[in-house]
Amino acid sequence: MNRAIPLLLLVGAGCFKAEQTSFPTTGIDFDPGNPEFIAMAATSNVTVPEDWKIDVYESELQCPDGENTNGYFVYPEGASGSTPVAIIFHSGPFDYVINPANQGPNPPTLKSSVSGGTSRLERSWAVRRAFATLGMQPDFDGREAQAGAVPIALAEQGVAMFVVANCWGDYWHNSTANPSAASENLDRRGYEAAEWAYDLVTGGQPVFPISIDANTLYGVGQAEGGRAIAELAHTGRTFDAVILDTYTDELTSYWNRPDVHGDTITGLLRIFNDDKESTNTNALFNADAGDWPARVTYVYAPKNGFLPSQSTDTFMANVPNSVNLAEIAIEESIHVPTGGDIDLARRAVEHMVTGTDPG
Repeated sequence: MNRAIPLLLLVGAGCFKAEQTSFPTTGIDFDPGNPEFIAMAATSNVTVPEDWKIDVYESELQCPDGENTNGYFVYPEGASGSTPVAIIFHSGPFDYVINPANQGPNPPTLKSSVSGGTSRLERSWAVRRAFATLGMQPDFDGREAQAGAVPIALAEQGVAMFVVANCWGDYWHNSTANPSAASENLDRRGYEAAEWAYDLVTGGQPVFPISIDANTLYGVGQAEGGRAIAELAHTGRTFDAVILDTYTDELTSYWNRPDVHGDTITGLLRIFNDDKESTNTNALFNADAGDWPARVTYVYAPKNGFLPSQSTDTFMANVPNSVNLAEIAIEESIHVPTGGDIDLARRAVEHMVTGTDPG
């Protein structure tokens, strides 16, 4: 079992305006202020809730570069009573080695055309991605505009957050028991990171600075992050309610357009050990009805060229009748639109937390 190691060295606090590769480890102010947040705030009514902090928890799960991954607990300082928690699984952890035969075991620098030449198989990438999701680092993914909208909306509802960083590029799927293709010489452990975060939040251990509501658990899956929620459901780790934003559940649908999704198909075959059909085994649409969340807020953009439309059709056709499903379709071709639209994020969070129809 991997234990959480609270990192207790206070280095500093506040928002990180410029791109960074290292960060303080506790007592950080939750203070979105990246360029995407500034742009969002210029056209929307948004105020960052005061007195929210971030503490960092280190796992014992090692990234391919030899560093351990982290989780980030965002909470209201001095909260009284029990606080519900949402686990946020960030977007973007998808990468592979282009020429694995030319790489040594667990190489520290890996390049992939999927990532635009920047390795997503390093702890530094995952840390930056986590803070971009919080709106505290510039969003370096050209497909998205993460401004911290969902974390702000959660804080407005009094919901604490645990953001876990994925440095394995594996769609939150792999583990030591379920490895990727042996040819890569990579130890991918994204599912184990999701499991670690879930077990930490639900374990009843006094590791957090505030009391956690043991009766309520939310999940937010942004793009690839939705797969973490699906994979966890297949091991009986369920959520009360979730947000799934521009999430591809039926991964075999990428094979319908190999001319468009060739790089994605190559990467998926690495992650799923050259077995196309197994990409759907742990999809949410294949989960038992009892393992689905009671509420699902499904945000999608029909014009989003990154996602195959068949996946949305398959997902919708398999939502159990017992699930309170809210669909939010975005006209614009935007990837993870809740990341940079505070009004949309508030609608999605409101449904997740209260069941109110987002309209």
